[in-house]
Amino acid sequence: MHLSEGILPAGWAAAHYAAATPFVLMGAHKIKALTAKQPAVKPLMGLLGAAVFVISALPIPVPISGTCAHPTGVGLAALFLGPLPAAAITLVVLLIQSLFMAHGGLSTLGANTLNMGVIGAATGYTAFLLCRWTKLPLAAAAFAAGFFADLSTYAGTATSMALALHGDSPIGAVWATIALAFAPTQIPLALLEGIITAGVFTFIQERRPDILAALDLTTRKSLPARWWAFAGAAFLAVLVAASVFRPGSWEGVDVAVVGKYAGELGATVKQPFLNIQGDLLLFIFTLAGLAGGFIMGYVWRSFPRKG
Repeated sequence: MHLSEGILPAGWAAAHYAAATPFVLMGAHKIKALTAKQPAVKPLMGLLGAAVFVISALPIPVPISGTCAHPTGVGLAALFLGPLPAAAITLVVLLIQSLFMAHGGLSTLGANTLNMGVIGAATGYTAFLLCRWTKLPLAAAAFAAGFFADLSTYAGTATSMALALHGDSPIGAVWATIALAFAPTQIPLALLEGIITAGVFTFIQERRPDILAALDLTTRKSLPARWWAFAGAAFLAVLVAASVFRPGSWEGVDVAVVGKYAGELGATVKQPFLNIQGDLLLFIFTLAGLAGGFIMGYVWRSFPRKG
């Protein structure tokens, strides 16, 4: 998801910027129109922006592969705001992460936005609509949105690398190699992201069904939010507990997969624009998590239980 600085040649980096820009601009325009028409949606937008920031910066260990990786959060944002506003929010999130947290690069910001904010959000939203069309429960549709948004983001990352770096090798073969390398890490995290998305959706459905009605999301009965919260906590606990007993360096998937195959394909990873290391990086992560948590906690107050 977070392609590092210098991985993509200049031409391909510019092409990704060009591809992502129209979606971001349309998303910004839609956000402006949406907030003008429904000012009450602003707290929800702030909540979702903070959620995408925190979720996509959170490294979660996956014992199957011995690496850490990030969920995305864009399926959740697309579910409540639509895919275009989610793309605009993603650009802001990734820009902050690339500048201050060494997650991704400025030259690859267009590619990361395209893969996570455009492809991920659109795929998750489409999965939700398809599930609604087939009359599946809304919680199952929300689960599908989170699950497929996560997987499609990393499929897009593999595509960006294969197109730009395949050299004399077939593009399909390079893509398949990178995508399969992501799979052991991202499939468990996609399951976790699906549970999180379904849980948040159900939480809002229980407390503010009027929000779902205003956003044209049918309020069909689903499993209680606490069940999804328990399932997500249990799944995460299993991952963490299993990771404690698995030896390894626990590299991030951006290094273990992206960095590895970029090097094999001839790309040189450059230092981040702001190369923050040591306790300062830990401080920034902590501060960002506290800020995001405060925003989410503050906005939760606007979702009191009805009745």
